[in-house]
Amino acid sequence: MSSKTKYAPTQIALHWVIVLLFYFNYFVSEGMGRANYQHNSGQPVTGSVAEWHIPVGLALLGLMILRLFLRLRDGVPAPAQGGDPRFAKLAEALHWAFYALLILGPMAGAASWFFGMRSLGELHGPMMSLAFFLTFAHIGAALYHQFWLKDNLIARMRA
Repeated sequence: MSSKTKYAPTQIALHWVIVLLFYFNYFVSEGMGRANYQHNSGQPVTGSVAEWHIPVGLALLGLMILRLFLRLRDGVPAPAQGGDPRFAKLAEALHWAFYALLILGPMAGAASWFFGMRSLGELHGPMMSLAFFLTFAHIGAALYHQFWLKDNLIARMRA
């Protein structure tokens, strides 16, 4: 079990940059299906959504891989004390689900864009939507810890 009480500054910075990139790309994705079709059909891509969505998605993928590497190398703080131990297991599963979705989702999108793998592109959107909705569970859990359990869990992710 880890004796760390908070995340390393690099992990904290990556967390918040990834949050911003994820939400930006989630809300700037309207029209990517059409752009992907045009791109893979050899047609000119109209609209600028792809000009932002693709590089931001690739940056998100790279930062998530770095974040996973740092998590495996440096570890994470021990689970918060005082709550139901089942919630600690659920929290760990939720974190791993985020890692999976935020690495595999952009990989699926990139495979569709760069290699024309449409079936993976069709998985990209639902994976990112699932990650989006899981963020509400994540935020809710953090608020529950902060205001109900009063264990100052949020301080672990502040610089």
